[in-house]
Amino acid sequence: CIRDRLEERFGGRVAAEVTPELAAKALEDAVARHELDTVGQPDLDLGDARPGQPFRFSAKVALRPHPSVSDYQGLPVVRETPALSDEELEGHLDSMRQQSGVLERVEEDRPVADGDVVDVTLTFQDPEYGDLVRDHQLVALPEDPNHSFVLDLVRGLRCGETNTGEVTIPDGYVVPDWAGRSCRAAVLVHEIKVLHPPPLDAAFAQRVGHGTVEELREALRGELLGMLAQRGQERERRGLIEALIERNPFEVPGPMVAERAQTLVENIAAQLAGGMSQAMLLTLDDLEEEKRAKVLEEAEFSVRREVILEGIGRQEGIQLEEGECDAGIERIAAQTGQPGEALRGVLLQGGMDKFEAKLLEDKIVAWLLDRAEIVPAE
Repeated sequence: CIRDRLEERFGGRVAAEVTPELAAKALEDAVARHELDTVGQPDLDLGDARPGQPFRFSAKVALRPHPSVSDYQGLPVVRETPALSDEELEGHLDSMRQQSGVLERVEEDRPVADGDVVDVTLTFQDPEYGDLVRDHQLVALPEDPNHSFVLDLVRGLRCGETNTGEVTIPDGYVVPDWAGRSCRAAVLVHEIKVLHPPPLDAAFAQRVGHGTVEELREALRGELLGMLAQRGQERERRGLIEALIERNPFEVPGPMVAERAQTLVENIAAQLAGGMSQAMLLTLDDLEEEKRAKVLEEAEFSVRREVILEGIGRQEGIQLEEGECDAGIERIAAQTGQPGEALRGVLLQGGMDKFEAKLLEDKIVAWLLDRAEIVPAE
């Protein structure tokens, strides 16, 4: 009959289109019915859908862990006292002067030496990709984080001279397609320049917003001590979480770590690219093995931290009180110089849940630190 012929011709196609939807809906209902807290994507085995037969399938899902956390009061925590020597302060002042310095061309006919800033053209040659020419790049000696791989080719050249050699372009190079490549490089020197920093006097202090050199010193000392204190607090928190993880082992679902690792990769790429549109092009699989392992390690640490702190908060009844979220928004707005309402508007577009989770995590960590055994750093 016509129905048989239609089933014979189109049945397989219809089943292939319909069964995934049926399985997804049935799985969603089962998860809700049993109140399962799943993470990641399910592993579905749809089996064979046959006319007139019940549709059966199997699904494996990873569950978010909810361990009972113990032994979390009285944790030993190393507390650092920030300190800044006079030599370190003067070094930062010198860096400020260097940043305000003026580059002047060296008229003397001499080779490139340490302390010079050299205007060069870099040419990279690869049989597969052709040539990459980077005109008028500034290379600083003796150290240049952006051009460390060509310093040996530049050193000793005079204006108008060229040097060639084999180089390995580092990961993170400004031209991504060439990052990590080993190739032939040529360096042509156009000009040799020397940086002349301004003297450390009242005029310089006023230029950077202070009345006198002493006022500049004290303001910079306070800023640097604040940064050191913040880094110390970050290490303190890290040590606290590491102690918690060591005392509370539990199995972490692989899909949960994989999702967190991909988020870390996208965040790193966004910082480098200046926007999420570029970040989405990079995945965990795009990283070299060593970097991928480090990202996965940090992702697992992040998941364990989140689950353990969530457990402590649940067991101790720690929650955000009314007004704490608003206070957190105003605090961040003051730190970043943004209007509070503008920041709130950005968060309401999709980031409020994460913001509140971070505030709650900070509150739980503060609760733990209040009950920790503080050990002064040596």
